[in-house]
Amino acid sequence: MADDPEKTSLSQDGLQQHSEEPEEKEAKGSGGDFLRIFKYADKYDWILNATAFSCAIASGAALPLMTLIFGSFTNKFNGDVDSFVLWFVYLFVGKFVVTYVATATISISAIRTTRNLRRAFLECTLRQEVWHFDKQTIGATATQTGIAEKLVFTIQALAMFFASFVVALATQWKLALITMSIIPAIFLVIGARITKIYSRAAVLAEEVLSSIRTKKMLQKYDGNKKCPIYGILFSTEYFCVYSAIALSFWQGFRIVGTVFTVVLSVTIAATSISTLAPQFQSFTNAASAASELFSIIDKPTLLDPLNPEGKQPSTCEGQIEIRNLAFAYPSRPSAQVLHNLDISIPAGKTTALSTLVGLLERWYLPTSGTILLDGIDLVDYNVKWLRSRIRLVQQEPILFRGTVFQNIANGFMANADVFIDELPQGYETEVGERAGTLSARTTSALDPQAEKIVQDALNRVSKNRTTLIIAHKLATVKTADNIAVISQGKILIERDGRYAGLEQENDKIRNEKRALDTAGERVALQRTTTAATSRGGDIEKNTKPLGTLGYSLLRCIFIMFKEQKNLYWWFVLSTIACFIGGATFPAQALLFSRLLTVFELTGHEAQKRADFYSLMFFVVALGNLVAYFAIGWTCNVIGQTVTHRYRAEMFQQVLAQDIEFFDIPENTSGALTSKLSAVPTQLQELISANILLVFIVLVNIVSSSALALAYGWKLGLVVVFGALPPLLIAGYLRIRLENKLEAKNSEAFSESAGLASEAVTSIRTVASLTLESHILDEYSRMLGNVVTRSVRALVWTMFWFSLSQSIEFLAMALGFWYGSRLLASGEYTTSQFYIIFIGVLFAGQAAAQFFGYSTSISKAGGAANYILWLRSLKSTIIENNQNKDNGPDGEGPVNLEDVEFRYRQRDTARVLRGISMTIEPGQYVAYVGASGCGKSTLIALLERFYDPVSGRICLGGKDILEMSPRLYRGHMSLVQQEPTLYQGSVRENVSLGLDFEPSDEQIREACRKANAQDFVVSLPEGFDTPCGSRGMQFSGALIRNPKLLLLDEATSALDTQSERLAAMSRTTIAVAHRLSTIRNANIAEMGTHAELQRLKGRYYEMCLAQSLDQA
Repeated sequence: MADDPEKTSLSQDGLQQHSEEPEEKEAKGSGGDFLRIFKYADKYDWILNATAFSCAIASGAALPLMTLIFGSFTNKFNGDVDSFVLWFVYLFVGKFVVTYVATATISISAIRTTRNLRRAFLECTLRQEVWHFDKQTIGATATQTGIAEKLVFTIQALAMFFASFVVALATQWKLALITMSIIPAIFLVIGARITKIYSRAAVLAEEVLSSIRTKKMLQKYDGNKKCPIYGILFSTEYFCVYSAIALSFWQGFRIVGTVFTVVLSVTIAATSISTLAPQFQSFTNAASAASELFSIIDKPTLLDPLNPEGKQPSTCEGQIEIRNLAFAYPSRPSAQVLHNLDISIPAGKTTALSTLVGLLERWYLPTSGTILLDGIDLVDYNVKWLRSRIRLVQQEPILFRGTVFQNIANGFMANADVFIDELPQGYETEVGERAGTLSARTTSALDPQAEKIVQDALNRVSKNRTTLIIAHKLATVKTADNIAVISQGKILIERDGRYAGLEQENDKIRNEKRALDTAGERVALQRTTTAATSRGGDIEKNTKPLGTLGYSLLRCIFIMFKEQKNLYWWFVLSTIACFIGGATFPAQALLFSRLLTVFELTGHEAQKRADFYSLMFFVVALGNLVAYFAIGWTCNVIGQTVTHRYRAEMFQQVLAQDIEFFDIPENTSGALTSKLSAVPTQLQELISANILLVFIVLVNIVSSSALALAYGWKLGLVVVFGALPPLLIAGYLRIRLENKLEAKNSEAFSESAGLASEAVTSIRTVASLTLESHILDEYSRMLGNVVTRSVRALVWTMFWFSLSQSIEFLAMALGFWYGSRLLASGEYTTSQFYIIFIGVLFAGQAAAQFFGYSTSISKAGGAANYILWLRSLKSTIIENNQNKDNGPDGEGPVNLEDVEFRYRQRDTARVLRGISMTIEPGQYVAYVGASGCGKSTLIALLERFYDPVSGRICLGGKDILEMSPRLYRGHMSLVQQEPTLYQGSVRENVSLGLDFEPSDEQIREACRKANAQDFVVSLPEGFDTPCGSRGMQFSGALIRNPKLLLLDEATSALDTQSERLAAMSRTTIAVAHRLSTIRNANIAEMGTHAELQRLKGRYYEMCLAQSLDQA
């Protein structure tokens, strides 16, 4: 059957499309991205949104309507005051109700919408091809913030802004039209500059995070270049609005009541503008975060496991035929892995191969050629159906978070019943991230006895099934019906090819065999417990709260400000600017009261006074221009410096922690990555823009209240202490409830983020087991719990918030009622009344604004607590002044003296009990034993990932606890089963951790010893090729020329030839399940191979299970 041109073209185009590395571009968080977020709102959410928008507009219009009452009161000062007071009460009730409805409904809708967006993002991520999973993204939290209360604040501010001008138009349209000339200028600044700059700032944060691995990349961007732009951003709109006030008075001083209404409306518009800029920051952050999510959501996929299209036959025989197949990995398109491969795999037979799994599982697309299953091209099959008909047993099993039982239910099986039964909670023991709580690292391979049992099980289930085996161990494939050895992308048919070479290596072992004396004797292969552990008690819980020291917000502010000594002059400049900005509000109250006296004059004197006070308002506008320009400049300098410093410090603090820190369930890689992004940015809010705006608000409250008390203490006391204490109490209760909700949601979102992170990092396991739908359902369940909890908490949180936003009208009613009586008695003048009233009006608005910033400030307090908590964690395995020069003295024996150990997360289960042994220099020592018996734990102790609970470990007679960890670890190398490769070239990965720059010859020699030299040279760019092969970690270990080499089940990933290069002229300690690997070891379970065979004990049973001498 000829290749289908369409299908071949599809494969080639798909490969080409995804193999090219796109140049890094600056993401743009546009307004379109922000609006697109609402696409994920369902009908119920849109009803909530419509309700919220309508109520927010009504809430914003309440204060401008107050100016109508105020203006009428000015014209009819001696009229019916009580009726005006009732209008203020009506406004209070109305604003309280509409604000409560608006904030509650939009918050619920925001949580629901971001839940849908999170799920859609994960779903689209799981739909992507395997080769796309090279990075993780974040951003849904910023999106939720942008569409929750911040959106309500903005709608309120815009409604207040426009309603103020509507009132002005209705009152005096000519004068209003003059003042409205400022609107285009204001929105030109806000629309054009705020969105662009804040979007760029959000992208900058993402870029810094993505490249935080190196200090060089942290210093790649210098945000200080944008300081003047930030200054213009903060100052222009204030200058425009206050200039409009001056213009209003200059033009309309003759009409007493109407001009006062117009000017006061414009003043309210000015205060509403001051609340817009911080909200736009949240919008643009949300837009940038959403843009990143949408880039994944919009990405097309050629191998969609959730797409129902494609053939789904009722039966599958398993006949596989490969015709003229060529393939190259997308990351190395020029390096062909398969060259015109032709092979037939009979149905129901077992065939041993050394590649093809990724193509059969449809993780990748072939460059050319076809793969047929039962005579049908794989391209025609439904992806999920195809994968559900395949069962993959990988060398490196993946365990998901949850219990052991849940993982087995997902499809994972191993011979671990005894090991699991010894865990404190048995099958209900939490696995942790990547099985971190089960051992110091994932217990990947099987011990020989378990391997024999599992191999027999695999052989049984392979009957009448098409089975493909990939193996380095020839004993594993000796029962295969067909063996196909692939080298250089081609089938080797000749007997003297690569297969023969592998056989020759195994012959060296067979030629040295010693017959096991098994005549007339049958040994029962039963599982025995090597070290029974106690399960008498529950796991001891750490009662100390994680992630916080419980410091108050003020204490956090004091500590953080104290650390910024290099920014003190910037703080001084910003403080002066804040005083100027805050003092403009009581200055306006004074000017308003003075302007009222102008209306009592006539002729040239009145015009002269009106011109003068109009000029004073223009001076106030200039003062705001200068003050807010300085604030914008200093905010940017301080913010960039603080974010850079604490992000770097936090990253260093995390890396400096002991391994036990990462065993804590809350400290998964996904959660820490999220913290690394969010915490420094939130901390910037504490020390930068928001704290300065809050300082302006505080200056406004204090100075306006002081002005009211100074000009008339009776009325001042009534309105100040009658309004501000209830407002502050309501705001405080709201913040407290909000913090509790934020903490609970943060924990829940961290858990769901961990699940998503595991699914992405283990995408091959997810794809092979077709777990996409299961993971999406579990993810939706977690997010659903967050929504339910949040909705319940919002009932009281938004009650107190709405009270804090509307109580100012009660203060006005009280002020009008009591003030009118003081005026009627002649105790106060009109000028005094207006100074006090307008001063308290500004103070009340400022207090309401203060709680508008409370969310960001409270989050910043939590971020500061987290960083301080990280600092408080004192690593025990660190270099200090006492040990910095204390390292190993050349080669010497390794002594383990009565070593005991238990993991803190499983404190009741002792892993090691009184281990003692001596390893002489140059010996090759092996640890063998059943799964979970503590072999890898010994390696972890020798590397000083952990310290023993009792006993000691010595190198050359010196206790390793007294040595510098850096010098001690520089004396050895560790090769693990699962190689860890970092982004970079082969050269960079091989030389990682060295304190010198290796030469090309040293790198080549290390790769040669790791049996990777030929492979690396064959790559398109040689040693400069981006990493992606297994042998590199072994090379990195050998380039250091260590005196002590630790092999933690490493050789199970190496072929027979590479094994022999592992231990040459150095002390080597190996953990292994392949007995052929450690046959020549000097010590194995405290005895030699022959001695332990003669004992016919546990080691003898393992030999029988693996059939070492018969392989």
